[in-house]
Parts: sequence; structure tokens; C-alpha cells
Amino acid sequence: MSRATTFAFSNSRAETILPNSDKVWTFGLTYYANRWVKIQGNVLHENIEDVVRAPVTETPGKFWSSVLRFQLVL
Repeated sequence: MSRATTFAFSNSRAETILPNSDKVWTFGLTYYANRWVKIQGNVLHENIEDVVRAPVTETPGKFWSSVLRFQLVL
């Protein structure tokens, strides 16, 4: 017996989920304060195709995020 055709849904619990694309570009800098301390910063811009499933609702599907990291060497 063949299986019935299923339709894709945006609900994350659906059997077949609609595809979604996420286009990202990032820019980063690294600064070595001395031989024990490294500081890294990244800025990201994301563009999500399905705006309903985007994490930020103020700007539909497009948003900025940043990351700052401090690394110590022992």
C-alpha cells in the first residue's frame, strides 16, 4: 500500500516542514591585547526567507546581531 501525499506546513511539529533559507554575512575582528588575552568581535546580518518563522518580528526576516568574546590563556 502506498503512502498518501503529505503537505508541507510551517509548524515545527508537522510531519513535513516547509523549507526555509537563512542568508548570513559576518564581519569579525581579533585583537591580541598581550600573549595571554585575545578579544574577538563579530557582527552578523541575517536574512530569513520565511518571515513568520524569523526570531525577530520588528524587521521582517532581516536582523543584526553581534558577539563579543574574551579569551584567556593559562
